[in-house]
Amino acid sequence: MKILSIQHYSVYGGPHNEIVKIESYLNMAGFETVVVLTNEKGNAYDIIKKYVKVYQIKLSRFRNTLNIFINLKVLFLMPLEIKSILRIIKSEKIDAVKVHGLHNPHGVLAALLGRKRVIWVLSSNRLPFILKFFGSLLISVLADVILTNGKTLQKDFYFLKYRKNRIFHYYPPITKWDSKKVIFDSLYENTSINFNDTIIGMVGNISPHKGVDFFVNVASRLVSKYPSIKFVIIGSLYETHSSFYRKIKTYINNNHNLNDRIFFLGYRENVQDYLSTFRVSVIPSRWEGTTTTAGESLSVGTPVVAFNVGAISEIISHGETGYLATPYNIDELSLYIFSLIQDHDKYKQFSMNAKNRSQNFLAKICADTHIRSYNSLRGS
Repeated sequence: MKILSIQHYSVYGGPHNEIVKIESYLNMAGFETVVVLTNEKGNAYDIIKKYVKVYQIKLSRFRNTLNIFINLKVLFLMPLEIKSILRIIKSEKIDAVKVHGLHNPHGVLAALLGRKRVIWVLSSNRLPFILKFFGSLLISVLADVILTNGKTLQKDFYFLKYRKNRIFHYYPPITKWDSKKVIFDSLYENTSINFNDTIIGMVGNISPHKGVDFFVNVASRLVSKYPSIKFVIIGSLYETHSSFYRKIKTYINNNHNLNDRIFFLGYRENVQDYLSTFRVSVIPSRWEGTTTTAGESLSVGTPVVAFNVGAISEIISHGETGYLATPYNIDELSLYIFSLIQDHDKYKQFSMNAKNRSQNFLAKICADTHIRSYNSLRGS
């Protein structure tokens, strides 16, 4: 069975990582993923093409902007883009189309026009209540399979409760980590970070969504307390968020005590190696499903401090593998990080708990859930 995955984002992130991590398991079960990826500038194509067949096409997406002309342009281009998807469906002999979220309907419309099954993935509860309410009605009618990133998200979409037999919950896939391969100096070459420094880090593309501004704010509060503390941000920059990045850099430059303490390292393939060097992994996202970073942090024994948004509480056990702060409360987030720096015994216990809990989120478990969901299409 062939699954066509529609990807509207060109910067490598969670949905792309999911494809990379579970494709080999899907292949063994008789499934193959083909990807349609937007041709916007980004690093996703070069990474995922090593694992699956990828078509890059013009694929616009709706934006969270007051400029109505940008979104009118998306509507204008949509028929042509749907035709492109339909041609791929036909040439690749696709059996089902996999789409993410509610705000980009290209894949759903192409599947319906091509009379193919719809696999609908929900990975965030960001949308306003009214859109989630009516969107859940649409999903419950049109989707043959519904995959949710954690169980919590299902509660936010009212009408899904009437389609429980179609719903499958999964968590972002993580791979086992080989600690023997980590060479600290090679990770941080060309920086002033030393082995004895206390590193507080976050992994996330540079965007408001991932809360990079919150992280920098936390850094400004902690930097004066520890002369050897350093802050690391791993993630790519969206071209559409370049102004946001400039504001962050301006803030750092205007706070001279941050200049040589915060490091933007860009995209890194060996994320778990970096996570293993963090004292604390911070997830200050404004909204989420569960995030790959949470599971990967646990896998290397790094405690997590995060805002309690989305379904993150299903990955991070508060007071056992990390802490969950009230969303957007910088003071609370800072205090939790501070406690894990100060209390070494607590840190060691959390680290051990984290490694044990990470076994629940291995790639094979995620793949098995997808395989069960895909197999349900064969029997319906």
